[in-house]
Amino acid sequence: MNQVAPLPTDEYLCEATRRGDRDAFDTLVQRYQTLLCSIAFSRTGNLAASQDLAQDAFLTAWSRINELRDPSLLRSWLCGILRNLAASSIRKDRRRGETALIPENARSKDEDPEALAVSREEESLLWGALEGMPEQYREPLVLYYREEQSISGVAQQLDLSEDAVKQRLSRGRAKLRGQMEQIVESALKRSKPKAAFTSSVLAAIAFSSPGNASAAAIVTSAACIGLGTAASVAVVTGPAAGLSIAWLSAFAVGNNARSPAERRIIHAGFRQAILFCVPMI
Repeated sequence: MNQVAPLPTDEYLCEATRRGDRDAFDTLVQRYQTLLCSIAFSRTGNLAASQDLAQDAFLTAWSRINELRDPSLLRSWLCGILRNLAASSIRKDRRRGETALIPENARSKDEDPEALAVSREEESLLWGALEGMPEQYREPLVLYYREEQSISGVAQQLDLSEDAVKQRLSRGRAKLRGQMEQIVESALKRSKPKAAFTSSVLAAIAFSSPGNASAAAIVTSAACIGLGTAASVAVVTGPAAGLSIAWLSAFAVGNNARSPAERRIIHAGFRQAILFCVPMI
């Protein structure tokens, strides 16, 4: 009878990540992406923003992994990073006078199909049902429906006892009425982060790392072509026209990207390259 190999511990994956092992970090992202996205959504009420915050938390963890003294506290450390980022984001939004939910037209037409699993109307209903709920009830409830309704899974992820989870879920559900609970359950299950989230985090890491050989290679070669053309045009018609050509080149290359995540990375690379080369044009 074949035995199932034990899953690698957080401690092992943390040490491997410190050596630059992206596969190990990939496993950590898959292990905790639902937790971080759920906490972020519980804080912001915005599905798109919650995934952005979770991605930022993973990128911060990747760059600061050596600061974690005790690898056994990795999960708590990741949650702490996420909660700090969420709090900072909420403060900025309040200073700008923005609401938690994004405008109807803020979603891109070419957004990932997974990101559209929950309609804008469902998202508004979802947050409308959860917003008035105390954080201590909302957070376990969001995670519960995204963790295949596993009380033990929620307890482990949030470092709570199963009895505490049961109590908080019961009180949270009591605040939902009738069919609203079905809407919440359905929307949360479908909005759970999937493989595209992991790919987006790893693509961002690949681009930001000095030794990457994928996204940065695409951006660098394309940027060289685009900026080379820009420099030539600048000599003849002036810097403004040259930079315009470079910017158009960025979008031309981005349109051939394999995914929206890769497109965002390519555009970001062009922006950095253009800013770097402006004084030389």
